[in-house]
Amino acid sequence: MMSKKKILLSVPSENASGGIKNYFQVLKKEFSLPVEYMVRGARNWPYRKSFTQEIRRAYNDLKLFRNRINVGDINLVQTSTSLGLFSVIRDGLFVYFAKRKGVSVIVFFRGWDLKFEKKIETYFLFIFKFFFFRADRLIALSTSFRDKLIQWGYSKEIHIESTIIDEKLLSGISADNIKENRKKRRKEEVYNILFLARVEVPKGIYETIETFRILQKVHPGINLTIAGSGKELYKVKSYLKTHNCSNVKVIGYVEGEEKRNVFMNADIYLFPSYTEGMPNSVLEAMAFGLPIITRSVGAIPDIIKNNINGFHTDSKDPKIFADFIQKVMNDDYLANNILEHNYKQARSNYTTTEVVNRIEKIYKETLKCNN
Repeated sequence: MMSKKKILLSVPSENASGGIKNYFQVLKKEFSLPVEYMVRGARNWPYRKSFTQEIRRAYNDLKLFRNRINVGDINLVQTSTSLGLFSVIRDGLFVYFAKRKGVSVIVFFRGWDLKFEKKIETYFLFIFKFFFFRADRLIALSTSFRDKLIQWGYSKEIHIESTIIDEKLLSGISADNIKENRKKRRKEEVYNILFLARVEVPKGIYETIETFRILQKVHPGINLTIAGSGKELYKVKSYLKTHNCSNVKVIGYVEGEEKRNVFMNADIYLFPSYTEGMPNSVLEAMAFGLPIITRSVGAIPDIIKNNINGFHTDSKDPKIFADFIQKVMNDDYLANNILEHNYKQARSNYTTTEVVNRIEKIYKETLKCNN
């Protein structure tokens, strides 16, 4: 069966941005099973088009999907669903059409919006269940998302899966390399904080800057690097200028060797995001041994344990983030333990090889149960 038929993955186009696109671009060459990608339309990130244009885009995606399913050579479909209006409508119909054709379906809930979760519960939980609970299995990024799906009544298997670290990013990097870099900076009394994410308000960019300003009053040699692009970038540069922020570098989007160097030259990864699934950047920072200072959102509490991987909090208060960072700065024993633990945990669980093996096991189990 597997040699004759294919697994169809619904993925964003390459002009998209964010975790889903990065995830499947990296995995594309790693699958051993006969996987085919169906590229769906993507908004002109970071901006959405008009409502009419969005509806037209969703309609074209549905037409493309139905045509592909009708060929008859697909025996498993996996959607990559964010908990938002257009994604839920489109992917719910994907599930419905596939099941009508007798095709197995896995829904991978990649993004989870708590506000939209409340809308589902208040206004259209029955409709949500009508479409998505037809799926043979679900995949979620956190135990909290899984628990909510169970509370809503899904009784089949739900897998917890992570995002990934592209192994190419880690090429040539060892724990000894990382330790040597840190020792050198300690001798020079240099300490570098890294924010690497989309430069947007919900990613906590202003909390990051205010945390840095608090720390700079106590540690004049501290630096902040802001890596990423986004619709808030111009305003952030203006904000830094208005507040006379020194020792801050805004370097834009990074990838490849430049991204590796940014991680290697950092001492702390600060990510006070308001809402998340499970950001790739947190796992990448862990792979470089960085202590993670973040918020208790999405799957982060499942992976980041206080005093072991770094610290997370429900708060958005920059003073709390600053206190966490100072705790790591002032305790070499704690910092070294976090380095060792994060380095090993990330490389043992979240690299491309580890994740694709787990994902393919889920595909095989689903097909075995349905054949």
